[in-house]
Amino acid sequence: MKKHLNKYWQDMDSLHYTQEQKSRLASAAIHIAEMEEQQQTRKRRPMRRIALVMAAALAILIGTASATGALKSLAEIFSPVWGSSEEQIELMGAMGQAIGVSDTDNGITITADGVIGDKYNTCIVYTIAWDNNKDFPLPEDWQENPDTHLLNFVSDDIDLSASHGLSGMTWFTDHDPTDNEIQYCQTFSGDIELPLGNTTATFENLQYMSTNNAEPAIVFEGNWKLNFDIDYLDSSISLGKEQSFSYDGLNDEKVTVKDVTLSPVGIHIGYELPSDILEKTYHESYSVDERMSEIPITLTKTDGTVLNLTKQCGYTVWRDQAERVRSKSGTFNEIIPLDDMATLTIGDISYDIPHN
Repeated sequence: MKKHLNKYWQDMDSLHYTQEQKSRLASAAIHIAEMEEQQQTRKRRPMRRIALVMAAALAILIGTASATGALKSLAEIFSPVWGSSEEQIELMGAMGQAIGVSDTDNGITITADGVIGDKYNTCIVYTIAWDNNKDFPLPEDWQENPDTHLLNFVSDDIDLSASHGLSGMTWFTDHDPTDNEIQYCQTFSGDIELPLGNTTATFENLQYMSTNNAEPAIVFEGNWKLNFDIDYLDSSISLGKEQSFSYDGLNDEKVTVKDVTLSPVGIHIGYELPSDILEKTYHESYSVDERMSEIPITLTKTDGTVLNLTKQCGYTVWRDQAERVRSKSGTFNEIIPLDDMATLTIGDISYDIPHN
């Protein structure tokens, strides 16, 4: 504890605030402390309470410092991607982790800016920056026409382990078109709890392809390797008891929802299939997975907005073959405070979202 507190006090001492900033910092710290206390039973691992409060409040307002240089604030990292309301920014500060680890090759620097997640879902934001004397050979409308433009790495990998299945999405965005950098986002969802701790992300050659070109063109050549720790606050909750419903995609056989885990970042659902599923051939079983992926999932917010999560939850994967349990996990398109959630509906069963 002392080591972590000393680190944060050193960061604080190196910065100067106006009276208004001091008041905002104190208010944010108090608010985050209250949030963390309310979620005491939901934490993924023991947290250093005071260090968490100071780090989160500091990151929201001004960012912190580390051995790799000044970190971006968590709001700066996540709000362009997952929302910029006051409630969303508070959650980013309480749950997220700034990283600030970089690697440079051929004049291109890739930085792991920050990570946020829950038990089953992880979201990482990177910045790709290039020297001012390098051109960025992409059409100006590359973000506006994603169906005709494709930007990706020839190879990218991260050693998040999952025993059976790991799904996710990657995409590029540009927070500020006037600067010499773009952002790269990764989301990962697992069938089991994703491990925290040290991880390594590697990237090779950024390439671009459009429907007008037969072959992809290399935008930047290079190999980048980033080693960093992942240790964010999990604020997920578990919903209700087992419930079953008839699903016409399986000829009206019963599907049992074994468990549901929900957080401001994403969702995880465990299903138990009918008893005869193990007798099916591989091809038939695969067809069952396809039909399971179409089970409707909706989230109704307290303001009446209904979000369709059916496709966002990715594919079904085996979680426990002996128990015929499959699972689906996925991240939301925005950070959603639990207090803004009213009801989760899976098939024809519904769960009310508890509020503190």
